[in-house]
Amino acid sequence: MMRSFAFAALAGTIIVGAIPAKAKPWYYCESARAYYPYVQRCATPWRIVRPNRIPPTNQQSSDDPCSNPPATALRAGIYSVRIWQATCAERKRQQDAAQVAQQQQEAAAAQARAQAEQAAQAESEQERAIEKASSRGYKLIPSIKDLMLDGKELADNDAKIQISGFYKRTGDNGVLYGSMMDAYQNTNNYFPLITDDAQRALRAHFLSDGCAQIFGCKVDIGGHMTTCKHLAAEMANYPPMPCLNVEVEIVYRPGD
Repeated sequence: MMRSFAFAALAGTIIVGAIPAKAKPWYYCESARAYYPYVQRCATPWRIVRPNRIPPTNQQSSDDPCSNPPATALRAGIYSVRIWQATCAERKRQQDAAQVAQQQQEAAAAQARAQAEQAAQAESEQERAIEKASSRGYKLIPSIKDLMLDGKELADNDAKIQISGFYKRTGDNGVLYGSMMDAYQNTNNYFPLITDDAQRALRAHFLSDGCAQIFGCKVDIGGHMTTCKHLAAEMANYPPMPCLNVEVEIVYRPGD
């Protein structure tokens, strides 16, 4: 392993002593305007230059150890030239790695900003869609649980509502779950839907592969409350239950 040396100047001579391998400073001679080992003696005190120090752009090139080597380097022998080449190659590798890391950080930050902007735009558009649906008489129901609790009263009043959830097909129609996990686990946290009267584009979406997945598909829908028969044969004689007759998709469109 290549070793580093510490140097000090006393009356123009150099005192050499071993220093830890991790510390690899450069030693610059002001009077010779060159670095060790390209000059072996210095009439002025040696100046320590840390390898990770990047000189300002207006600094003379001779103050950068990895700029074109001074002419004295060509006379310092093959060993010194190889030291210069190896050290500068390692510094360039570190600088390149730092540049790549910075570029990756900047790219990640830009992607995060773009995603945040898209999410904010989507939220704003959905708020506008909800407001427009509300102006047309669709009352916003906060959750499936609220719909389950108030479903009978809403159905008795033939109420127009809008709600969000996860749709899964069940036979010719479907159900609306409160969350993706509820849809995946087929819990009882759902509300029955009738989709026959929905807009054609919305019915096509319900029939798409995206809504055929085991965890359903996210939808924002509006319709009027009514009653319907139980789908299960063993419950055919039970009284009708509240259900939602889906009509429209609550979504922002240009011009809304």
